[in-house]
Amino acid sequence: MAEVILREKWKMLGRNDLFVSSTGIYAHKNHPAAKHAIEVCRENEIDLSNHRTRPVEPKELIAADLIFTMEKVQKEYLNLFFPAVNDRVFMLGAAWNGPEKKKNNIPDPMGGALKDFRKSFKAVDSHIERILPYLQERFVQREQ
Repeated sequence: MAEVILREKWKMLGRNDLFVSSTGIYAHKNHPAAKHAIEVCRENEIDLSNHRTRPVEPKELIAADLIFTMEKVQKEYLNLFFPAVNDRVFMLGAAWNGPEKKKNNIPDPMGGALKDFRKSFKAVDSHIERILPYLQERFVQREQ
């Protein structure tokens, strides 16, 4: 959901110059998004129906400017197995360069009820809204 939320918000700013990609530590390749995720996104006028899951790809991590995780354990995993990207890995729910605590986690709703996906969508949406000014500043639009 985070991928399509960020992409949609970026587009609403009149921007199309940010590559956004979602992978998962435990993701299987080419599975559709969870039906509750698709439904919650549809409720918020975002289309997730064409999304396919992908596992973490080392080359993609190394090429990324920023990497966001939902949970601290995901960040710790990336830092352990991909130390070259440590300076670019942040928890979406934490303040920039601030302390990261368990309360900064955005729990994975997989296996949960529709209400869990709605709660996750709301948290992700809120944090993406919070970081948009930083992203706009960091990724200044180039004249075409």
